[in-house]
Amino acid sequence: MRKILSIAACIVISGTLYGQIKVATNGNVGINNTSPAYNLDVTGTVQFLYNANYIRFTGNQLIPSPGSVLLGYSSNMWAQIWATQAFFTYQPTIISDITVKSNIQDITGMSMRLKALRPVKYELISSVGNTDTTSYREQQYGFIAQEIMNTFPEIVVPMGDKKYGIRYGELIPVLVQAMKEQQAEIENLKSELEALKMKIK
Repeated sequence: MRKILSIAACIVISGTLYGQIKVATNGNVGINNTSPAYNLDVTGTVQFLYNANYIRFTGNQLIPSPGSVLLGYSSNMWAQIWATQAFFTYQPTIISDITVKSNIQDITGMSMRLKALRPVKYELISSVGNTDTTSYREQQYGFIAQEIMNTFPEIVVPMGDKKYGIRYGELIPVLVQAMKEQQAEIENLKSELEALKMKIK
């Protein structure tokens, strides 16, 4: 009797598992999928935990078609993405809505601060970011983070291993304000010049 019950239990369990996990004759494994087309073919949601903190992949991660994968959502964003290179078809969009900002203030005195910056051209050290032999030899333009710290510390970001990064995009409003200040100076000089011309006449 026990033997019969054991066999019956195995049949029930096997039937239940068959509906959840399918191992095809070619070795493909399907989860919630009875016709797996890949080594691991999952229909439904998937969770990966490594040290309960992050996901780890190896090899190339391909998507089935352009525009078919989203990374995060407006209400659940990824915290950080570390990459050697990034390529975009469209310009990346920075959230800039007034409803997500506080303590909004005008900026002034940018012309003098920009004069203190030292633009440089450089090549990356070969070991940075595991770059390939072509990428690290490409000439690039930018600034030195440690030097920017003295003028615009707000846009310098610690990256670990005593290295620093720069949020270059934040220099755009600085440049716009500096141009406005210079234009105002030009207009003042024009007015003074016109006043001098009138006196000469």
